[in-house]
Amino acid sequence: QYNDQVNIFSFLLCREALMILSRLKGMVAAYRKAPKLLKIAGWLSIIYLCYAFLLGVITPAVVRAVAPKKLTQLLGRQVSVHDLKINPFLLRVQLDNLVIAGKSAPPLLELTHVDAEFNLWQSLFNRAWCVDHLQLTGLTGQVIRTTDAKGNISFNFDDIIARFQNPATTQTTSQTDNAPLPDFRIQTLALSNSNLQFSDTTAKANLSYHNINFTVHNFGTRNTLVKDNVENQPNQYRLSFNGELSYVTNDIWQ
Repeated sequence: QYNDQVNIFSFLLCREALMILSRLKGMVAAYRKAPKLLKIAGWLSIIYLCYAFLLGVITPAVVRAVAPKKLTQLLGRQVSVHDLKINPFLLRVQLDNLVIAGKSAPPLLELTHVDAEFNLWQSLFNRAWCVDHLQLTGLTGQVIRTTDAKGNISFNFDDIIARFQNPATTQTTSQTDNAPLPDFRIQTLALSNSNLQFSDTTAKANLSYHNINFTVHNFGTRNTLVKDNVENQPNQYRLSFNGELSYVTNDIWQ
């Protein structure tokens, strides 16, 4: 009885394989008889689907796995990214919860959400890097100034700056000073719900800026700033924030 069941299963498997082969032969024959335009459209569809899968699925997974490690090695601080999404059809990138660790408990930099959309056609027509919008939400920075026993002033990000300092770059600085900036254009550049905290252990003062909101329309690296409410002018800007200054007593710092 067992052998009969095996034979029946093998027969069904062979029959399914023959049916699949016959269908493939029929598809190949239909493809050969199809018009040339239909063949081209089919190949273009396959290429576009591969592009969407590569940019929308593979690229975010690779960036999430590789970028934090590379940034950690570059900055010398622990860097983490919670999520990254790329819409290959709209060329839209969304980043969630980027954190750069500080020397102590509070992080040096936190960014809750980034939303950017690249405009391909305008970039091609204008021969510039064109972005429809760049929205930064929940940016929080922590700046701490300290003074050692010798009176040397230092900040909590001096080690990062030192990692980027290269003696060879000082020789080429004069050559690049006169070079024009890359033509980078952003239709709407916005910073919202952000905070900046500055702590000075020498003066024993804390300065906090809450709910920072900054918006620039028609931003361009090769344009000049103009006042708000001027139509069809580049770099229209608007800025608002709330500040708070507090002094800490000696007992607390001791």
